[in-house]
Amino acid sequence: METRRTGWRATYIDTRPQSIGHDMCAPAGIRWFGPVVATETLVPHHPTLEGMRGVADIITQAIRSSGALH
Repeated sequence: METRRTGWRATYIDTRPQSIGHDMCAPAGIRWFGPVVATETLVPHHPTLEGMRGVADIITQAIRSSGALH
């Protein structure tokens, strides 16, 4: 609703397809989320550094391919 008044457009970016194989059961360094029984963090399901980078890469690629940046 707010986007209609301001003219901004929102786009949903689905990160799920690229995250397949990076689940909590994947080895450390590959997984994008910490496992429920975490050894490196006390917050279960918390994104790992690799996961944050992976999602950032997906979003960056989507922005570049949208033509929003000239």
